[in-house]
Amino acid sequence: MFFKKKPVKLTFFTNDKNTFNYFKPRQGSDMLPSWWKKIGKNNLPTMKGCVGLTNAYSSSIIIPMWTDTEIKVKPDGQYFYQFFDAKSTITTHPPHQRGDFAPHEKFTHLKIRTPWVIKCDEDIKFVFTQNVWSFNNVDDFIPLTGVVDFKYQHSVNVNFFVSNPSEIDRDITIEANTPFVFLYPQTEREVVLEFKLVTEKEMEEIATDGFCFSKNNYHRKKKIIEELKQHQNKCPFGVK
Repeated sequence: MFFKKKPVKLTFFTNDKNTFNYFKPRQGSDMLPSWWKKIGKNNLPTMKGCVGLTNAYSSSIIIPMWTDTEIKVKPDGQYFYQFFDAKSTITTHPPHQRGDFAPHEKFTHLKIRTPWVIKCDEDIKFVFTQNVWSFNNVDDFIPLTGVVDFKYQHSVNVNFFVSNPSEIDRDITIEANTPFVFLYPQTEREVVLEFKLVTEKEMEEIATDGFCFSKNNYHRKKKIIEELKQHQNKCPFGVK
């Protein structure tokens, strides 16, 4: 007898009502790019038959952009931005944190914090990468791919580089509902998406799990949780 595997539950939390109502993450197959849909059928090979692209969408979860966004990067790496939700922000990591990788004279690092935090009760890894298929100017962004879990950390930050322009400012526009981020669950089990609208305080509590550290948040929190679990499993009296 074969038993159906228990699905993985992935819960998205936000305190932004507009994002919750109109820009929920969804299955990638629901957000195939418009340029791909417009390609006509003929006897010549086209991207219409590209299995790599269609699989990229069908096996993914997409986080769409939740507001119109404008970013300007100057030749010296200074950057300016405007989110039309008047809430979102862009930050950066100082160049010394990445050593010799992507020298700051040529590249500007930017990080957009999404209005979502995500929780998963299981330690399942997700490949996190930007959806370059959604941008006509593919040289606007240099996406940074990573592998994350949502059991021990819950924030959703989009990291990318912008190549500093040689002379004229580089202007980048991202429209609301643009498929922005790919999430690829590293499991063969079905992933069920759940959404909850919460308060700002609840959002912060979910993001941190109540832990307050000055540094190394992820590793210290994971170690404490795992040690506590081991202790509970060993306790002969079942004390929790």
